[in-house]
Amino acid sequence: DTELLERQREARDRLIVDEELERYLAAGIIEDDALDDFDLVSFWQGNQHQYPLLYRVALDILPVQASAVPCERVFSSSGETDDARRSRLSVFMFEVLQILKYLYRHECLNFTADWVAKAAD
Repeated sequence: DTELLERQREARDRLIVDEELERYLAAGIIEDDALDDFDLVSFWQGNQHQYPLLYRVALDILPVQASAVPCERVFSSSGETDDARRSRLSVFMFEVLQILKYLYRHECLNFTADWVAKAAD
């Protein structure tokens, strides 16, 4: 009995998803010539109630990076921090070093700004 109810629920859910997808595809949301000016984030914010299931999928997909390069840089950078000489770093200290390295490379840290002599000194 439970198995039958589960199959019926799955079939109903699948039907709901199929109907929403068909509605989305039939709507002809955007023409090919308008793709340059199309704001995907704004579209999904404005249509989240009309296509709630597809909106949830969009929330999962939109934040994904189009390139693996930034991710590769993080792993490369962490390899420089965790080498044979520093293999006993705690997780906390490793994270601190990675953050400091990031801030330094992006010029968020400036240790020498106050080293310049001023006339008042």
